[in-house]
Amino acid sequence: MTILKLEPIVEMLRRKLRAPGLDVAAAAEAGRIIVCGTDVPAGYVGVVSVPPDTIVAVAADLHYRLTRYADPLAVIEKYRADGGTDFHEILSVLRRHSFDGNLSERKVAKMNPERVNGYEIIDRPHMGRIIRMRRDMSPLFHQMFLQQILAPHVTDDLDAVLDVGCGYGDLLAELAAETPRTGPAFFGGEVALPGVACLRHFAEMLGRDNLRGVELDIRDPDFEFLRGKKRVLVISHFALVYVAPFSPDFWHKLFSVVPEVRAVLMEPFSFSVPELAPEPLFTRERAQFYGIAQNFFEVMRELEKGGEIEITEVVPDITGLTTNSTISLLRFRRTPR
Repeated sequence: MTILKLEPIVEMLRRKLRAPGLDVAAAAEAGRIIVCGTDVPAGYVGVVSVPPDTIVAVAADLHYRLTRYADPLAVIEKYRADGGTDFHEILSVLRRHSFDGNLSERKVAKMNPERVNGYEIIDRPHMGRIIRMRRDMSPLFHQMFLQQILAPHVTDDLDAVLDVGCGYGDLLAELAAETPRTGPAFFGGEVALPGVACLRHFAEMLGRDNLRGVELDIRDPDFEFLRGKKRVLVISHFALVYVAPFSPDFWHKLFSVVPEVRAVLMEPFSFSVPELAPEPLFTRERAQFYGIAQNFFEVMRELEKGGEIEITEVVPDITGLTTNSTISLLRFRRTPR
């Protein structure tokens, strides 16, 4: 009898992955769950340790799909279980947390922190420059700035807004909350199931049946949920660059479903526009270290050269939550031929 047939181990694995219905046997048969020694192979994440020297590991992409954004989901579920109903209140609660280490002590230590009049002041990027700001205000400023960029693009003539790689959906839900109910449909595309679940909670709290999460793998996207929509605004925030190398097929698949596309993309690529940012805050070396972004803007430029899109704006290092995660703005449009 293998260890994956031992019921206590199977149930512990399901709890760790927050997936009570997971067919562990099928996942093991497909090689998505393995039993290994203390050295977990590349591409897997150790989940359950069985003394003295055995680990049950899960394929990294499956682990991501089942567990990513589970922490904000838990906060939302507790808030609602305790009787909370106010979307803006839970949004404030969520943004006071430091999910995924966005402003972890390790990252803050690299942002030149100092105490000024009793407050912690840190570096943060803004419009291609480094400015000083209170640490507690930095995440709020970042989110407000993103909303100010995006909101004017949500116009009455749109059929839908798609947030690609929406995470737990806070950016999209806040945008939807400030848009008339008669406005476009809002879709949050996310491969992580807890992120999709977060958006479901937000939609219920806002009473918005035009806001929903959809499962979307940006490595192999299926845009059929947009079939019938003629004019769509696509937004992203530090998401598309995780497809490395990035392929124009992403956009070709979208264009085959939606005839008219406008896009407001906020991704780290300032190193790719030396004519605009001779000293980029997000360097090619950092992109290589993270394993992201290396050809994203180059693909977009090739699409424009081929007449498939028209790039209307590029702003390098426009903002960022930390000095290590600055993003640039790219706007384009694609109209029917």
